[in-house]
Amino acid sequence: MTLKSTDITIRTAKHSDIDTAIKVLKANFINDTILVWIIDNHAERSLAFDDFFHMYVVAGINNGVVNIAEAPDTGIVGVAVWLAHDVNMHKETESLVRAYTANFLKYSDIMYIHHPPVEPFYHLATTAVSASAHGGGIGSALIAYQLNEFDKLGMSTYLEATTRRVAGGLYTRLGYQPIGQVIHFPNGAEAYPMWRPAQEPNSVLSCLKQISIHQKYPMIDSIMRLGKYDWRILDVQDDKALLLCDNVIESGKFHERYEAVTWENSSLRKYLNEDFYNTFNTKEQSKIILMPISNYTNPWFGTSCGGETQDNIFLLSVDCVVKYFGDSKQLRNKNENSKYYINDHFNDSRKAVDTNGIASYWWLRTSGNLPELAVFVTADGRIAMSGDFVNRSNDFSAGVRPALWIKF
Repeated sequence: MTLKSTDITIRTAKHSDIDTAIKVLKANFINDTILVWIIDNHAERSLAFDDFFHMYVVAGINNGVVNIAEAPDTGIVGVAVWLAHDVNMHKETESLVRAYTANFLKYSDIMYIHHPPVEPFYHLATTAVSASAHGGGIGSALIAYQLNEFDKLGMSTYLEATTRRVAGGLYTRLGYQPIGQVIHFPNGAEAYPMWRPAQEPNSVLSCLKQISIHQKYPMIDSIMRLGKYDWRILDVQDDKALLLCDNVIESGKFHERYEAVTWENSSLRKYLNEDFYNTFNTKEQSKIILMPISNYTNPWFGTSCGGETQDNIFLLSVDCVVKYFGDSKQLRNKNENSKYYINDHFNDSRKAVDTNGIASYWWLRTSGNLPELAVFVTADGRIAMSGDFVNRSNDFSAGVRPALWIKF
């Protein structure tokens, strides 16, 4: 019995999905006429394609969006990898050090030089549905799901169809049009560039009816570049998004002196909203939204965290960390095994590294169990609800991991 789009859920891929996603892509493209040109030997092609598709899936998770279609009994049956317009796979392709690297690089170059000379846009780099799920509309739904989200952002998209039939069928129905010249490969294979200007949201909704969606917004947890840093998208609300710096950018005191202090009066708040904010250029600053920031009482110890602030740049609160990184209910019910730490199966998701890749503590804006202390996330991902000295010296202090809201 053929799976249908109504049988699946669509969600954002996790790192734990990478191996299965590669298998789906590899099975679909192992005999693709374009990719056969890269490696004509089937056994060697099968081996090299593990690296090839790993490269694209990881690039999508880090610099784009990877969606998967999942069936209750079968597991992952579809994958779609979208890359931001400025991601050139040439550098990543150089890591494919097998005997066919030259052909991989030539393939990357041929594709990239045909990209639209405009920005921004997203590129449907690769997509596939398992053979057992062909014919049920899953591919259409998988692509339409993301297109609907891009339409909400006013974001145009680009792809290369591998056959005229698909170009004139599925992609045309989804709103794509031919653009530019047909791409020719040395073995006679062809690809057909297609462009889709952003459309009214819900214009592809017919492909999505009755699909159960796991995540309210597929770009959540993807990475975008702003200023000098990579930022992880934690939340999207209407035309704005909450970003958290993907790494700890530096070590720093929460406050210059040992004294009772809240986020409102801390020297770290002043630094982030003045010196750090001014590291963004005018265009970037125009995207950053001045937001009202609530500062709730420490839920374990009742310590006041001050009044509401208006910030361009801020630290997450303990409530935010639990909301966006996972809630084991220890925030509300406390940890029966510890008076001072939230320590649960979400520790790994809360871990952070500094710019050198070294595991790092990071400050939160919530006060600790005393007004001279501030809560932080430990290097192993626990939340230290009792906090640390606000004036801990730079050599031993927690790191700074800024957050901000931007408008699209």
